[in-house]
Amino acid sequence: MARDALDLLNVLKVARVHVFGMSLGGLVASWMAIDAPQRVTSLILASTFAKVEGPPLRVARQAASLFRLFVRPGHPGEIGLVRETLSAQLREAHPDRVREIEGRIRAMPARRSNLLKLALASACFSGESELRRLHLPVLMLHGEWDRGAQNASPAELTRTIPGARVETIASSGQDVTLEQPIETADRILSFVRAAST
Repeated sequence: MARDALDLLNVLKVARVHVFGMSLGGLVASWMAIDAPQRVTSLILASTFAKVEGPPLRVARQAASLFRLFVRPGHPGEIGLVRETLSAQLREAHPDRVREIEGRIRAMPARRSNLLKLALASACFSGESELRRLHLPVLMLHGEWDRGAQNASPAELTRTIPGARVETIASSGQDVTLEQPIETADRILSFVRAAST
């Protein structure tokens, strides 16, 4: 996927870019920077972690839970994945918004085989040592209610990428672009402007 993105830049004749990626997209963005650092001006990673942390039993339970979602027939698996991703606070406070998101998924469902491939790609990320050698501005965003980041300190979040800037998006779960789109866009634009000077 990183090679596909770089190929697209070649077709568009774009030499350098600021790259944003969220969750698995953040891993793709990371590989773009690893594979072609001369093409990446800055890197913005949202809800992205270079490796799965936590006790093995907890990680295994999370993986089993995701697998059960993926193997369900029809849309319920994807809808379940959305419910896993969106914070409980958003689901309780804005049920209409959640129904709108679920409606979009029902209208354009992803192929189950593709979802499984993406989950496997995420679990098998192996670029941690390469990320440590990056020398470019990096912003790491995570939601206040993101279960993956709640117990991690800024030092832990930046251990993989020394010098990375860590910012928390208040009142958001894992999907900061859905839960706090304007705040997320403002943070990204501010970082990009600073990285461009």
